[in-house]
Amino acid sequence: MNLEDRQPGPSLFDHVARALRGWLARRGQTKRSPPVAIGALLNAGTRHVLWPSALLATIPIATFLGAHMLAAANDAARLEVERRAAVKIAAVAAAREGARARAMLAPLMARPTVAETIERLAQALPADARINALSRDGKGAIGAEIDCADPDALRLALQGDPLLGTFRMIGQTDADDGVRVTLKADAS
Repeated sequence: MNLEDRQPGPSLFDHVARALRGWLARRGQTKRSPPVAIGALLNAGTRHVLWPSALLATIPIATFLGAHMLAAANDAARLEVERRAAVKIAAVAAAREGARARAMLAPLMARPTVAETIERLAQALPADARINALSRDGKGAIGAEIDCADPDALRLALQGDPLLGTFRMIGQTDADDGVRVTLKADAS
Protein backbone atom coordinates (compact mmCIF):
# COMPACT_ATOMS: atom_id res chain seq x y z
CA MET A 1 0.00 0.00 0.00
CA ASN A 2 1.27 3.40 -0.94
CA LEU A 3 1.44 6.19 1.64
CA GLU A 4 -0.54 8.49 -0.59
CA ASP A 5 -3.38 5.96 -0.76
CA ARG A 6 -3.73 5.73 3.02
CA GLN A 7 -6.43 7.71 4.67
CA PRO A 8 -5.23 9.66 7.70
CA GLY A 9 -6.52 8.53 11.06
CA PRO A 10 -8.24 10.74 13.60
CA SER A 11 -6.15 13.69 14.77
CA LEU A 12 -5.51 14.75 18.34
CA PHE A 13 -8.20 17.37 17.92
CA ASP A 14 -10.65 14.66 16.81
CA HIS A 15 -9.84 12.63 19.94
CA VAL A 16 -10.39 15.70 22.19
CA ALA A 17 -13.68 16.48 20.42
CA ARG A 18 -14.88 12.88 20.82
CA ALA A 19 -13.99 12.92 24.52
CA LEU A 20 -15.81 16.23 24.98
CA ARG A 21 -18.91 14.87 23.20
CA GLY A 22 -18.88 11.80 25.43
CA TRP A 23 -18.54 13.89 28.56
CA LEU A 24 -21.39 16.14 27.47
CA ALA A 25 -23.58 13.12 26.69
CA ARG A 26 -22.94 11.62 30.12
CA ARG A 27 -23.90 14.87 31.80
CA GLY A 28 -27.16 14.98 29.89
CA GLN A 29 -26.73 18.48 28.53
CA THR A 30 -29.52 19.94 26.44
CA LYS A 31 -28.98 21.41 23.02
CA ARG A 32 -29.67 24.89 24.33
CA SER A 33 -26.79 24.99 26.80
CA PRO A 34 -23.46 26.51 25.67
CA PRO A 35 -21.40 23.29 25.96
CA VAL A 36 -23.87 21.52 23.65
CA ALA A 37 -23.51 24.38 21.19
CA ILE A 38 -19.76 23.75 21.17
CA GLY A 39 -20.45 20.04 20.87
CA ALA A 40 -22.83 20.74 17.99
CA LEU A 41 -20.09 22.69 16.24
CA LEU A 42 -17.75 19.76 16.77
CA ASN A 43 -20.35 17.30 15.45
CA ALA A 44 -21.10 19.48 12.47
CA GLY A 45 -17.47 19.28 11.38
CA THR A 46 -16.77 22.96 11.73
CA ARG A 47 -13.18 22.61 12.75
CA HIS A 48 -12.32 25.50 10.44
CA VAL A 49 -14.01 27.78 13.02
CA LEU A 50 -12.22 26.26 16.02
CA TRP A 51 -8.68 26.35 14.65
CA PRO A 52 -8.61 30.16 14.40
CA SER A 53 -10.12 30.33 17.88
CA ALA A 54 -7.44 28.01 19.21
CA LEU A 55 -4.83 30.09 17.43
CA LEU A 56 -6.19 33.27 18.99
CA ALA A 57 -6.08 31.61 22.41
CA THR A 58 -2.33 31.10 22.04
CA ILE A 59 -1.65 34.84 21.55
CA PRO A 60 -1.43 35.67 25.28
CA ILE A 61 0.96 32.76 25.85
CA ALA A 62 3.09 33.77 22.87
CA THR A 63 3.07 37.37 24.09
CA PHE A 64 4.11 36.28 27.57
CA LEU A 65 6.95 34.11 26.24
CA GLY A 66 8.06 36.82 23.82
CA ALA A 67 8.08 39.43 26.58
CA HIS A 68 10.20 37.20 28.78
CA MET A 69 12.64 36.55 25.95
CA LEU A 70 12.91 40.27 25.20
CA ALA A 71 13.34 41.08 28.90
CA ALA A 72 16.12 38.49 29.18
CA ALA A 73 17.82 39.92 26.09
CA ASN A 74 17.50 43.46 27.50
CA ASP A 75 18.93 42.34 30.85
CA ALA A 76 21.89 40.74 29.10
CA ALA A 77 22.46 43.88 27.03
CA ARG A 78 22.15 46.08 30.14
CA LEU A 79 24.68 43.97 32.01
CA GLU A 80 27.10 44.16 29.08
CA VAL A 81 26.71 47.95 28.90
CA GLU A 82 27.21 48.22 32.67
CA ARG A 83 30.35 46.05 32.44
CA ARG A 84 31.81 48.16 29.64
CA ALA A 85 30.82 51.38 31.41
CA ALA A 86 32.45 50.19 34.64
CA VAL A 87 35.74 49.67 32.80
CA LYS A 88 35.52 53.13 31.24
CA ILE A 89 34.48 54.77 34.51
CA ALA A 90 37.45 53.15 36.27
CA ALA A 91 39.76 54.41 33.52
CA VAL A 92 38.38 57.94 33.81
CA ALA A 93 38.71 57.82 37.60
CA ALA A 94 42.32 56.66 37.29
CA ALA A 95 43.04 59.43 34.78
CA ARG A 96 41.49 62.02 37.08
CA GLU A 97 43.50 60.71 40.02
CA GLY A 98 46.66 60.89 37.90
CA ALA A 99 45.84 64.44 36.82
CA ARG A 100 45.18 65.42 40.43
CA ALA A 101 48.54 63.93 41.51
CA ARG A 102 50.33 65.75 38.67
CA ALA A 103 48.62 69.00 39.67
CA MET A 104 49.76 68.51 43.27
CA LEU A 105 53.33 67.71 42.21
CA ALA A 106 53.64 70.46 39.57
CA PRO A 107 54.54 73.21 42.07
CA LEU A 108 57.11 70.94 43.69
CA MET A 109 58.64 70.06 40.35
CA ALA A 110 58.72 73.70 39.28
CA ARG A 111 60.73 74.74 42.34
CA PRO A 112 64.47 74.81 42.01
CA THR A 113 66.34 72.19 43.97
CA VAL A 114 68.50 73.06 46.95
CA ALA A 115 71.62 72.39 44.87
CA GLU A 116 70.41 74.80 42.17
CA THR A 117 69.64 77.40 44.83
CA ILE A 118 73.16 77.05 46.31
CA GLU A 119 74.73 77.41 42.87
CA ARG A 120 72.70 80.52 42.04
CA LEU A 121 73.47 82.02 45.46
CA ALA A 122 77.20 81.36 44.98
CA GLN A 123 77.13 83.14 41.61
CA ALA A 124 75.11 86.13 42.86
CA LEU A 125 76.81 86.76 46.22
CA PRO A 126 79.30 89.60 46.64
CA ALA A 127 82.94 88.51 46.92
CA ASP A 128 83.12 89.04 50.69
CA ALA A 129 79.93 87.00 51.45
CA ARG A 130 79.71 83.29 52.17
CA ILE A 131 76.84 80.84 52.76
CA ASN A 132 76.70 79.68 56.37
CA ALA A 133 73.53 77.52 56.17
CA LEU A 134 70.77 76.68 53.67
CA SER A 135 67.63 74.68 54.38
CA ARG A 136 64.20 73.83 53.00
CA ASP A 137 61.28 73.07 55.29
CA GLY A 138 58.46 70.58 54.70
CA LYS A 139 56.34 73.20 52.93
CA GLY A 140 59.11 74.06 50.50
CA ALA A 141 60.20 77.39 51.99
CA ILE A 142 63.94 78.05 51.70
CA GLY A 143 65.90 79.52 54.56
CA ALA A 144 69.48 80.81 54.30
CA GLU A 145 72.08 82.29 56.62
CA ILE A 146 74.76 84.32 54.86
CA ASP A 147 77.76 86.01 56.45
CA CYS A 148 78.70 89.29 54.77
CA ALA A 149 80.26 92.65 55.50
CA ASP A 150 77.44 94.80 54.04
CA PRO A 151 73.77 93.58 54.17
CA ASP A 152 72.67 96.26 51.69
CA ALA A 153 75.17 95.07 49.08
CA LEU A 154 73.88 91.51 49.65
CA ARG A 155 70.27 92.65 49.14
CA LEU A 156 71.18 94.40 45.85
CA ALA A 157 73.11 91.35 44.62
CA LEU A 158 70.16 89.01 45.30
CA GLN A 159 67.60 91.25 43.55
CA GLY A 160 69.25 90.64 40.16
CA ASP A 161 68.12 86.97 40.09
CA PRO A 162 64.40 86.08 39.80
CA LEU A 163 64.70 83.18 42.26
CA LEU A 164 66.93 84.95 44.74
CA GLY A 165 64.91 88.15 44.51
CA THR A 166 62.12 86.37 46.42
CA PHE A 167 64.30 86.12 49.53
CA ARG A 168 63.41 88.57 52.26
CA MET A 169 65.57 89.42 55.21
CA ILE A 170 64.07 88.25 58.47
CA GLY A 171 66.96 88.89 60.80
CA GLN A 172 70.55 90.04 61.33
CA THR A 173 73.07 89.09 64.00
CA ASP A 174 76.71 89.90 64.52
CA ALA A 175 79.15 87.34 63.12
CA ASP A 176 82.97 86.94 63.08
CA ASP A 177 83.38 88.50 59.62
CA GLY A 178 80.62 91.10 59.83
CA VAL A 179 76.91 90.43 59.89
CA ARG A 180 75.00 87.14 59.63
CA VAL A 181 71.86 87.82 57.56
CA THR A 182 68.94 85.39 57.81
CA LEU A 183 66.87 85.15 54.63
CA LYS A 184 63.68 83.31 53.82
CA ALA A 185 61.86 82.63 50.55
CA ASP A 186 58.33 81.23 50.81
CA ALA A 187 57.37 78.19 48.81
CA SER A 188 55.85 79.17 45.48
